[in-house]
Amino acid sequence: MVHGHVLSDFAKSDKEWLEVLLDLMADSADLLTKGDDNGFMNKVTVGLRDKLQPTSADDTPPPKTPRPHAPKAQSHIRQARPNHRIRPASESPLTQDDQPQ
Repeated sequence: MVHGHVLSDFAKSDKEWLEVLLDLMADSADLLTKGDDNGFMNKVTVGLRDKLQPTSADDTPPPKTPRPHAPKAQSHIRQARPNHRIRPASESPLTQDDQPQ
C-alpha cells in the first residue's frame, strides 16, 4: 500500500524555491554527465544562494568565521627531536680529524 502523501504534488508555497532548484539542476545537468558531481552541487548551491532570499533566520547561511592558522608543519625528524638545533661545524663534537673535508 502506498500512502497518498508520498505521491502527492508539492505544496503551492514550495513552488518558488522548487522551480528555481529544478531550473538550476537542468542547467547544470551537463556536469553530471561529465562525472563532475562536486561541480554540479557547487553550481546548484551557489545558484540557490544567489536567486533565493532567506525567509527566516533558519534559512540564512551562517557567517563565515576565519579558521585559526595551523602551526607550521615540521618534518618527522624534527617532531621526534623538538629541541634539536643544528650546530655549526665549529661546535661539532667530532675532532678535526673526523670532520669531512
